[in-house]
Amino acid sequence: MKKIILISGLMLLFSLTSITAFASTYTFEGAEQANFGKHTEVADTYVAPSIENVKVNKDSAFIPPKFGSRTADTPETGELLTPNISGVPPMALGGTGETVYIYAPSAPNTGSGGSSNPSASTGWVDGNSIKQADGSIGRLEISAIGVNTKVYEGEHLSNLAKGAGHYSCTSAWSGNVAICAHNRGTNAIFGRIHTLQNGDIITYSTSLGTMRFSVFSVRQVNEYDTSCLNPTAENIITLTTCVRDIPSLRWVVQAKQI
Repeated sequence: MKKIILISGLMLLFSLTSITAFASTYTFEGAEQANFGKHTEVADTYVAPSIENVKVNKDSAFIPPKFGSRTADTPETGELLTPNISGVPPMALGGTGETVYIYAPSAPNTGSGGSSNPSASTGWVDGNSIKQADGSIGRLEISAIGVNTKVYEGEHLSNLAKGAGHYSCTSAWSGNVAICAHNRGTNAIFGRIHTLQNGDIITYSTSLGTMRFSVFSVRQVNEYDTSCLNPTAENIITLTTCVRDIPSLRWVVQAKQI
């Protein structure tokens, strides 16, 4: 029995010694760096160009052209998502050179015997000549659709953001006074002018006085039709805005003085 135990002990000792010697013959080193590819650090940093004062929201977005069309793969083609307020050419330009709601001549329509003097009896009136202390030239009221807003000189986007804009190419008092405004969004002043009926009353007030008009026409026109802005011998007021979801058309409402 003692011999068996002794032999077993010697075998165990031999085994432990062998394992230690076996393990000590190996070294473990990290893999070669080349096996992991090149480093991903980029020394040159790309700085995106400045886009200050450039619209990059939905107002400058395009609805892509139809699949398979000639311009399907051409950048910046298609239909503007929000036409006529995007500022992306080609747009409808008015007398101020800014984006507006209907094409307008680039110079005032004075008509025969017209004048820029602020008098109701002398024809065409320059809006700047009747500008008030708050920057507006007057006030427009249409009780049938709940409109009560200030009117500012020029069809500027900045004017439409706070009220209605007077087409600077038309008279601001006598003759044909043309005014535009938004038809949707937070300042959709003219969002319901297409619901006006013949006989509805429009009131326009300036420093020269107050005129009341009776609606006689509510219609759609092509975006290139500028006839509604032509001067007239009688006093009328013309309101224009976009037709919802139809970029090629405009609503035009006209009313005669009563």
